[in-house]
Amino acid sequence: WQRDLKTNIGVWTQYWPNGNKRVESTWNLKPAPRDLPGTPLNGAMAHGEARHYDENGTLVATYNFIKGTENGIDEQGSNAGILNEGK
Repeated sequence: WQRDLKTNIGVWTQYWPNGNKRVESTWNLKPAPRDLPGTPLNGAMAHGEARHYDENGTLVATYNFIKGTENGIDEQGSNAGILNEGK
């Protein structure tokens, strides 16, 4: 994790066993629930870009999250339509 406590943005990077980057995703570290604005949450919510790489380091998919919901399109042009679980 790399955290910027002034902007409340975190970047989570995961690596393959060979040391190449696997996933890099951006998170809001002080989110508010979508259905209870103004109520602080403890935790983090995916918000921003997430990039997935294969074991050789080639970018294979890019997703965009808005308040924890995936709103991006992968490199093949299809919308995955899933929540932030696993990303």
